[in-house]
Amino acid sequence: MTLVKVRSRGINLADTFAFSGTVSGAGDEADFVHIATTNGAGASSISFTSIGSHSNYMMYWRDVTTSGDVSLYLRFINGGTEQTSGYRWRVKSLKDDGNDEGAQSQSANEINCGYAFDNASSSKNQGSLWFSQISGTITEPSVYFDNSGKMNNGTFARSIGFGTSVSAGGVVNGFKFLLGSGTFTTGQISLFGIKTTWVDLR
Repeated sequence: MTLVKVRSRGINLADTFAFSGTVSGAGDEADFVHIATTNGAGASSISFTSIGSHSNYMMYWRDVTTSGDVSLYLRFINGGTEQTSGYRWRVKSLKDDGNDEGAQSQSANEINCGYAFDNASSSKNQGSLWFSQISGTITEPSVYFDNSGKMNNGTFARSIGFGTSVSAGGVVNGFKFLLGSGTFTTGQISLFGIKTTWVDLR
């Protein structure tokens, strides 16, 4: 194959090129990396155990319906071990009938990040969750979340809240979503890693 040298000033992309192999030096890693998407239909929980080495993560769920009127919970995984205690969380639901749900909070065995789902096929809950932990430490990891969909009292609502772990046994290296009981009827959850070395654009 003939070796073609390209001037450092650039190439004309109006031409057609065919590449093989790999290209190096093409820029920084992506700021927002898709790690995995899992379909939860028929399962009682969804776990992410291979999450890379990011310090910040974003999780997104859509079209979630459940076999019963239950809430969606989150637990951290530390060093391969599921953490089953030491959480604190608070959530507030804003309902479409004008009668907002009172704030709920608890010290518990998990974080309630999807409050009081209705099991109707029309509920189609969707939401997002942001996770942050100082790299390489066991400083209390925090999550901030929102969810919208049909509540088990029949009204549609948007829930927002936050949670943390006060007894993390190590750096969080996995996440587990679970239901209070029953299984997911439909829905999927996606996990993204977020780059932590930001570029100063000033």
